[in-house]
Amino acid sequence: MGKYTSVAAGLTPRPEETAWQAEVTAIKRTVLDAEPSEADLAKDLLALRAEKDRVKDALSAINLRVGAYEQLICDQFESAGITQLRLESGDTISTQIKPYARISDRNLFRQWCVANGLSDALQLPWQTTNSLVADRLVEGLDEPDGIDCYKQTTVVLRRSR
Repeated sequence: MGKYTSVAAGLTPRPEETAWQAEVTAIKRTVLDAEPSEADLAKDLLALRAEKDRVKDALSAINLRVGAYEQLICDQFESAGITQLRLESGDTISTQIKPYARISDRNLFRQWCVANGLSDALQLPWQTTNSLVADRLVEGLDEPDGIDCYKQTTVVLRRSR
């Protein structure tokens, strides 16, 4: 029995009308054609998660190398006084300076947004909203106004070490 078992009984199932879900359903049909057992499904899921971890690790290593090359190009272009280079292939590599914001005081920034007519654009991150709603439901409170709540069964994987 999980933390949200008592709450889930009163919730509707997750809506499944997305393009992503249509693709997932097509894969499910293919898998079901092989008539796998529960153990087969669990083993396959473990293998897929391991494959995902390998790809994630490889992508992380590639992203580090990309970052190193991008920084080297920026440094060398700046030293050479150029912002663009055309390669023999016809490809062009260029640099440009852009500002990036970082919020140092969330409360002050929120107050500025409200004062400047941006209150409708303010929203909590999904994870925070979801946690807030789940905690309210566990406490026996209603979900906040403007929130539709549904139940979704998830798979939890705890790997042995």
